[in-house]
Amino acid sequence: MKSLSLHGAAKSLLPLLILVLFSTTLSAQFTTCETQECECEGDIVEMTLYYFGDHSATITVYRNQAQTQMVDQFMVNDGDAFTVSAAGLPGGTFPYYLYFEVDDDGGGLCTTRIFSECPPNAWPGSDDDLNVLGKTFGNLTVFSYTSNGENQECDLDDIEQDWHVGGNLVGPMNKQL
Repeated sequence: MKSLSLHGAAKSLLPLLILVLFSTTLSAQFTTCETQECECEGDIVEMTLYYFGDHSATITVYRNQAQTQMVDQFMVNDGDAFTVSAAGLPGGTFPYYLYFEVDDDGGGLCTTRIFSECPPNAWPGSDDDLNVLGKTFGNLTVFSYTSNGENQECDLDDIEQDWHVGGNLVGPMNKQL
């Protein structure tokens, strides 16, 4: 009699056992992995931008508003990427702003100012407002930067879809607005 009731108890516990095993398997299968944050920490030491314009252009990068302290110069076509480095600058970092003079072959000449330091905690939300990664300024889009605090390149793959006054961001994992 005892073996029969033990068999009956085991038989009634079988669905519960299957449910526990199944839910354990599901939770192990659908756990989310930690993502690496790519915060701008310290000062920016390198920035990669894309040029999107109707004509090829000469882009001269300055470190001051008067445009007397040249950082570098690039000849670009539509869709070209170029990288500005702070290696030769005092302290090896960019100033508060960089000034990009775009002189295109179609006769257009304009200067775009781009924030080029890691956002300070000046006000709530300043990280979103001052972080230039993925934003477009005139014909220039910031693709990546490297800061000396994070010491790694942060690019569009490291950001998620987001809405900003200056433009919308769409990361590779979030392809919908």
